[in-house]
Amino acid sequence: MARRRAPAPAPEISPAAVMAFRVRRHRLLARAPHAQLLAITGQVGGVQAQVLSAAGLSLWARIEGVRPDDVDKALGSSRRLVRAWCMRRTLHLLPASDLATFARGTAKRAERDVLWLKNRGVSASQLDLLMEAVLSTLEVPSTRDELAVGVARSTGGRIIEQRGGGWGNTARLSCVKFQGFTYPAHWLLHLVGAFGVVCYGEERAGQPTYVRGDRWVRGWRDVKVEEAEESLLRRYLSAYGPASAEDFASWTQMRLRDAREVWERVGDDIAPVSLEGRVAGVLRQDVRELGRELTGEDRSSVRLLPYFDVFLLGHRSKRHLLAAEHHGKVYRPQGWVAPVVLLDGKVAGVWEHATHRGRLTVTVHPLRGPPTVPRSQLRQEVSRLGHYLGATGSDLRMR
Repeated sequence: MARRRAPAPAPEISPAAVMAFRVRRHRLLARAPHAQLLAITGQVGGVQAQVLSAAGLSLWARIEGVRPDDVDKALGSSRRLVRAWCMRRTLHLLPASDLATFARGTAKRAERDVLWLKNRGVSASQLDLLMEAVLSTLEVPSTRDELAVGVARSTGGRIIEQRGGGWGNTARLSCVKFQGFTYPAHWLLHLVGAFGVVCYGEERAGQPTYVRGDRWVRGWRDVKVEEAEESLLRRYLSAYGPASAEDFASWTQMRLRDAREVWERVGDDIAPVSLEGRVAGVLRQDVRELGRELTGEDRSSVRLLPYFDVFLLGHRSKRHLLAAEHHGKVYRPQGWVAPVVLLDGKVAGVWEHATHRGRLTVTVHPLRGPPTVPRSQLRQEVSRLGHYLGATGSDLRMR
């Protein structure tokens, strides 16, 4: 009987080559042409958009000539971009054509909240009735108050009010009281992610609306959950590889066993590599590019990344970005991620900005120790930021 050949050892990849691969894929070396706005938004795995102005800055850091109103226009009448919940059940900007992939591919994160309800006595039939009412109401763009009213009418529940909403929010919340359990309208929007695809619609009287993806996206094409999960993993590895199933679970916030199951299904397309003593995976088609470190002309690449930039959220461990002693300066309480100065793919400082009488001032707080941020490149980025924000001039301060 022939002896089974042992698998070849995973090739060793240097941390410098890994970082070079990731910053290239995130267009943090050379900005992409303006015409690629939609493509880059999808290529980096969506742009986190809890704070919409920060999402605009994430695109500004990657795309040449982006203006603040570009996102508004793409979200508006053209509907080329959408804003929806997906990874980590946080809001992201996504190409409209990719909405089904991102929403269905992260449905298992929403299923965690469904399981939480079931463990507290909510039956499957109750949930089915509730989610059917949500999806029926959202056949047309609806505010949260309108969603609560529609669901209460369909289920025989009643409307009550609470205050809260997270992050210190004390605003009034419309809720549905249904068969002994209270469902805030915003929570219904999260729960429905396990059953359907929902995104933001147009704003009405200063309030956002929400609508089913198949009623909003032109040329809508739905995707089965397994197909979406596999496509999402390939997209993740294309932007954040090499990575592990644990990293993918952290990025999506699906359960680790679910992330590993998706990883196994895509396994033939994933090549193992060795990175600082641990095995990680990268798409086989990307192995050759992974060997290219930054050349001399690429070095000292500086970017100002805003709050919640996705480059900072792709992996469970952040040690490839900054030393553990500086972790709390970037990854702050209540889920806030600070704006950072990125130098050759590593965090070299945090920054803030203010505008006074039309002039922009950017204040940078470098992290202690090397690397030192090249001021000439940093001033160029500050000047670019001033132009993006429409400032009459710009100043750089180092603290």
